Amino acid sequence: MLKRFCHRIAWIAFFFTLCVVVSAFATDLGALRETTTDLLGIYQRTPVEQMRRVLDDGARAVDLVNLGTFFVVWVPPDYAAQERKRVLVVLHGSEGSAYAGVDAELEYAKKHRYILLSVQWWLGEPEAYLPALETYAVIELALRYASEAYSADPRRSALVAFSRGSAQSFEITYWDRALGNGYFALTIAHSGGIPIDHPPAFTQRLLAGDFGSAPLTGARFFLYCGMKDEEWGIAQCEQMGNAERIVTAYGGIIERLIVDPEGSHQGYRRNPAWHEAGIEAFLRLTVD
Repeated sequence: MLKRFCHRIAWIAFFFTLCVVVSAFATDLGALRETTTDLLGIYQRTPVEQMRRVLDDGARAVDLVNLGTFFVVWVPPDYAAQERKRVLVVLHGSEGSAYAGVDAELEYAKKHRYILLSVQWWLGEPEAYLPALETYAVIELALRYASEAYSADPRRSALVAFSRGSAQSFEITYWDRALGNGYFALTIAHSGGIPIDHPPAFTQRLLAGDFGSAPLTGARFFLYCGMKDEEWGIAQCEQMGNAERIVTAYGGIIERLIVDPEGSHQGYRRNPAWHEAGIEAFLRLTVD
């Protein structure tokens, strides 16, 4: 009886959140505007030098009032003339900034000439984060915006997610498949795996079979962890190994798992070889 009640509550919560996704579809894309500020005031919390770098390079915030957050978009100068109009979606870590997400990926975006869409999924207060499905609603809306404003091809996109964002990326990638979009050719998840002893609610439901036997079929992942992670230590790689096992058990494909014996929490971004390898996988999977 209790289990049935809990399942019913879970489905009620799901349908409530799904309404948020539906409201995202109803957003008037033509009414969206690019600005140098944002509705949450995250621009005021981001280091001035970092803000100056991303704004001087042309990054702009786009407020999503009905979803209570925003995303940051950066577009390469020659994007309109490109044959393959790729997009990289970026998720920050704990109490992070969408501007910082652009800053971390900008060098590679300039080199390989794709749009960056960096999503603000932390809402500016302690432990105030958008749930995975709502975060995906923001991503879906950002991709629609990039498609309409810049002729971007959402089906040539990938997701790169760091730390807490990485841990959330497995569920977000599930929703990308479950809702029938299949936008992400690749999910680059670095320094945030799936806990073994206390998995999140989504993983528990996945393991219980609530989403079927192979709900991640077609999803591809590029994973990184560092054995010298400042916060998690070797547990970080144990959690990423657990993520690898779960992804493959439910139909997903691991393009590569990097276990760096000298790697830190920021190791993927601080090691150009790892960072370039992730981007090269993204480019390779979005050729056709």
